[in-house]
Amino acid sequence: MPRSLILPIALLLLALVVPPAIQAASVTEVSILACHNDGGQIAVPRRSDLWLEMYWGSVTAKQSSQFINRVKTVAKIDGAPVSHARTYFLEPYENGFGDWIASWSYPAGQLRRDESLTVTLQWKLLRGVSDGYSWYRPGPIFDPKLKCTITAQ
Repeated sequence: MPRSLILPIALLLLALVVPPAIQAASVTEVSILACHNDGGQIAVPRRSDLWLEMYWGSVTAKQSSQFINRVKTVAKIDGAPVSHARTYFLEPYENGFGDWIASWSYPAGQLRRDESLTVTLQWKLLRGVSDGYSWYRPGPIFDPKLKCTITAQ
């Protein structure tokens, strides 16, 4: 057999023996506020890419930017602080209904069946800020802090 055919045939045989790649994971976004308000527990599909989400809405992009610059984000997963939590804010965006959104979005990885994690989140305003409807003074926005336990099924 010519040497030039050995590599293509070997690759073909390897492709027949090795199972196809595992399908890409789905994405599951969990609103920490919604989970907290619904009893503090939520089930998610196992092995999905888990994103923890929190939002602040305002009338203008400038107000959303001011919020991001004036808030301290204290997040913990299973008691361990999320390092550099502030850096997980996305650029403010318009939601299509005339409001601007400051979105905090943290990639929390994947959970196996029956595995869980507990996230706590507190936003503390370092300076007052307006959302265009109300004025918020410096201090914690949520009291007590938000808490959500996420379990994979």
